[in-house]
Amino acid sequence: MTPAAPSKFPSKYLPIFSLAFAVLGCPAFGTNTAPVGAGYTDVSPHQIVRDSNNYLYVVAPNGTKFKGNTAAQLLVWKGNQNGAPTSYTVQDQIHSPGFPKTGISITPGITTSASAIDGSDVIHSVWIDGQGNTLGTPGSFYYAQLNTVTGKWGAATKIANTNWTGYVPGDEGVALELDSLGNPHVFWTVKIGTQLRVYYANRIGGTWSTPFLADDATTVNAWHPTMAFAPNGDLLLAYIDGVGNYSHDGTVRTRVRHSTGIWDASLSIPVSQVYTGIDNGPSLLITPDGIQHITFCGNLNDIEYWYNSGAGWTGDQQPHNNGQPQITHDPALGPDGAGGLYIYGHGTPAGVRGNGANKYRFQKVAGETSWGPWTLVVTNSMIDDSTSTRWSQFHFNYPTTVDFTYWTHVVPNFHNFMIFTGTN
Repeated sequence: MTPAAPSKFPSKYLPIFSLAFAVLGCPAFGTNTAPVGAGYTDVSPHQIVRDSNNYLYVVAPNGTKFKGNTAAQLLVWKGNQNGAPTSYTVQDQIHSPGFPKTGISITPGITTSASAIDGSDVIHSVWIDGQGNTLGTPGSFYYAQLNTVTGKWGAATKIANTNWTGYVPGDEGVALELDSLGNPHVFWTVKIGTQLRVYYANRIGGTWSTPFLADDATTVNAWHPTMAFAPNGDLLLAYIDGVGNYSHDGTVRTRVRHSTGIWDASLSIPVSQVYTGIDNGPSLLITPDGIQHITFCGNLNDIEYWYNSGAGWTGDQQPHNNGQPQITHDPALGPDGAGGLYIYGHGTPAGVRGNGANKYRFQKVAGETSWGPWTLVVTNSMIDDSTSTRWSQFHFNYPTTVDFTYWTHVVPNFHNFMIFTGTN
């Protein structure tokens, strides 16, 4: 459902990509799907927004091969019509981050990105550029804006070095959200020696703060930082601590930065040995009542859902499919447009790393304490999922419209990716 005028309310973005020879997904239950372009999205960063005129945008890397694409750009796709788009057009590609520059060799490109939109319809984006063709330093963390009125990118600003290069879809190495005044707050991964850590900064008054080492409890590596604002302006960080590459050793950790700038000590969600790899989250959302919600793959590669209403993380409302845990990749939280929650995933994969058929979601209706059935949303035999959902605590246009992304593999070239969006 799409209201006549925009509302300001919590939001999460969603992007999706698709390739020329992909089998198009068939929507179910009134979901409108549309092909975006070649590329991929993920669950920890936000990569989809709506402007105040009700146009949907996807902001994501256009890489199409796992560990094989050497020139991925960060593209902004705009939907062709307000409400539910049927196609997308790239905005200002020649000035896109990662667009080849004269005299700079094309080595690993944009690996990960996150975006949000402010109250003036300006999209804020951050990314890690493995090839350094934006400002010339490989493995660095950048920020730029795209004005949706003009459709043009502004100049990029380098925030920090990361010592983190390469091209792996799913690294999920950055996160960005805007506070109630439209100031960007960001987290990103940095390699310190052989260990991955998470840093934080904000841009208040037009100046970036000094980077702050935010993960106080990491014991191995800090992967996939994600973030969410609470209604009172507190900021929540979540990430997975583990070896990586599908190691069975992960711990999901969270930490609050209060609106006063004071940090609490980290908390750990009591699920041991979760999978730590590119097909995990976490995915994070805070509802208007201040309750924190998180989902990720557990130690069986099953969907885990936990919430914190002020007394610590609680796991007594797990979703199930016919009484059993549902196995998937990258479960993603998103709003259901009516005050409740969705958890998105694909069908049970063949093995830990296999694709799953079709796209599904659980729904927890507002006020309920249990999840509904595992419900079909899109039919496609080669969904890799990694849904990005449209949500943010502030500057959330059209909150009763539900948007999400998903991406597919192109047969027979298994590692060619294509993004789609779903709207209902």
